[in-house]
Parts: sequence; structure tokens; C-alpha cells
Amino acid sequence: MLVHKFIRRKFFTMGAWMCCALAPLSAGNNGGYFSIGFQYSNMGAGGSANSVFSSKGLDSATTDATSGNLFGGDVQLGYKQFFGKKKRFGMRYYAMFSAQGGAYSYPQDYNVTLNSDGSVDTISYTLTNGALTNLFYGAGWDVLIDFFQSDTRSFGIFGGIMLGGTSWFLGEGNNSCATVNYNVSADKNGVACTSTKTSYEQRAKKLGKQASYSPNYVQFAFNFGVRGNISKHNGFEIGVRAPVITTPYFVDKSQSIGSLEFRRLIVFFANYVVNF
Repeated sequence: MLVHKFIRRKFFTMGAWMCCALAPLSAGNNGGYFSIGFQYSNMGAGGSANSVFSSKGLDSATTDATSGNLFGGDVQLGYKQFFGKKKRFGMRYYAMFSAQGGAYSYPQDYNVTLNSDGSVDTISYTLTNGALTNLFYGAGWDVLIDFFQSDTRSFGIFGGIMLGGTSWFLGEGNNSCATVNYNVSADKNGVACTSTKTSYEQRAKKLGKQASYSPNYVQFAFNFGVRGNISKHNGFEIGVRAPVITTPYFVDKSQSIGSLEFRRLIVFFANYVVNF
């Protein structure tokens, strides 16, 4: 009888220990996580116009205003840890990747009309529309602060930084030639329906050391928002990211007509989070 009670007690103790060990981590405990979600961003660009107008009263480059809206998603895989007795303060470290696509508008083929005294009367241009894709990849670090915690739920804020690389892809023209770009070869300059990538690649090749073509560049971004866990495994995040480095997509060092730069101005995102 005593042996039977002893065995039952041992099995009960072992079962309780295994249940605790296999139970999901609570919101404020250390553990891995995975998130996936939606992103929207507005992009802008800087640089000089495709043409410089050298005439009486006008001898400077016109600044291009390139803009567009990008939609896509992002994923993160990382580890979070909390500190202190109440575990309301923590940090997380993660690898991340995002991809967004959309359309951009690019003014080119400027035409300037002068008054009789040489002053500028009107400036007109052709607005070119094209496809655009942006990738952002790298690693991040965030500070976590929880305002509310229970066994299964939590709510708080986060803020941190991201560092990695960014890539810009400007798409090809379609049958209606929506993307018209200068197609420059070794012995011919012309206008053709081609991808902006190919166009600037060829221009950089022809100009040699006088130009640089950099569709891939380093990027640094601030990252902050609100986060919550609705159960031990499931959570959400809503926030904003602010990239700060402009990509020098194409730079013509020989004259002031060549530079074209890109940057996502601000990024809004909403993610679903799985806690391991």
C-alpha cells in the first residue's frame, strides 16, 4: 500500500513538472518569436533633372520630384528576453526582411519657355510612370516595455533600430510604354521602352569612372510602435519605421544632370506575432 502511494506520488510530481516545462511561455518570459505582416510606405527621390537648360537667365539643373506608394509585407525571426522581478522591461534581437512594390512617377523631358527679357515664363515636363520594388533586409534591436501583464496577456510599447541593406528595382515598360527611359549603348543614344535598371546600368557603363550605379545600398531605420499578446502564443504589433539613408541610385560625376536618389520616407506596418 505504501509502495503504491509512493509510486502514484512520484508519477503525479513528474507529470506536473512536465506540464510546466512544456507549457507555452507567458508574455513576459524569455523565448523566440516569429512575426509576419503588412507594410505601406511612401517613397521619395532626389537628384537633378535629365536636362540642364543653358540659356540667358537660366543655367542650372531642375530638381526632379519622384514619388510613389509601395505596398507589401515583412517577416521577423528573433529572440526576446525580459529583466527584473516583474519582467516588464525587456529587449529583443531579430533578423528581418521586407518586400514592397508599387508605382512611381518621374518627371523628365523638361521644356523651358523664356520671356523676351530672358526670364523664365513656364517650365513643362513629361510625367513618366513605372513599376518599383524595394527590399530591406538585415537585423534589428528593440527595447520592450510592458504596461500590463497577466498569465496570458500583455500590452506595451517598443522602440529600436534596424541596420541592413536595401535594394531598388525599377521595372520594365509594358505594351503602352509606360516606362520610357534613355537606352544608352556604347555607340548609340536613343529613347527606348526598357527598364530603368537597364537604362541607368548602360549609362554608368558608358560613362565609366565618371558615374556610379548603386541599386543596392546600406540602410538604417528607427522602429517603434505598440505591441500586445492576446494569448500565450499569439500577439500583434502596429508601428512606424523611419529609414534615414538615401540610396544614391545613379550619380553622374561629370555634370549636374545625372543624379537620382531613392528613400522610403516613412513605413507603416501591422504584424501578427507567434511566441514560441
